[in-house]
Formats: sequence, structure tokens, C-alpha cells
Amino acid sequence: MIDLDSKYYNLYNERIFYYLLSGKTYREISRQYFSFNINKVIYKVRKLKKQLNLCRRGQLAYFAVINKLVDIEEVKFYL
Repeated sequence: MIDLDSKYYNLYNERIFYYLLSGKTYREISRQYFSFNINKVIYKVRKLKKQLNLCRRGQLAYFAVINKLVDIEEVKFYL
């Protein structure tokens, strides 16, 4: 569980992290969860990358795991 005073508290359990950790492409994620709206997925990822000063979606997923923003056991439900 993340600390309530953490600067990343508002990102805790953000669903997009789970989608990225599932290893699916943007198209697969949009097809399954966002009713074929790929732009919505790309926008969310770009917004998070910019907010956290990261370059790649892999870095974003790694950041989420290292900072305990996701529950690793819950990722299997997104596969």
C-alpha cells in the first residue's frame, strides 16, 4: 500500500499501468477496454510519461512496479 502523503498517491492503482504491464499493444488495449478508441489509450500514456519525465512505456511500467503503484498479483486479471 502506498503512503497517503506520497507525491504519487494520485497514481496509485491507475488502470493504465495494469494494461501496460500486461504486455499488450495500444491497439489490443483499446480494443479490449476502451471500445476501440486507441487515441484515449495513447493520450493517457503520453500524459503519464510527461508528468513523470519518462520516455518509453516500458519505463512507465517499471516506474509503477518500483514505486509500488500497482499490485503485481492483480496484473494477471488483465492478461
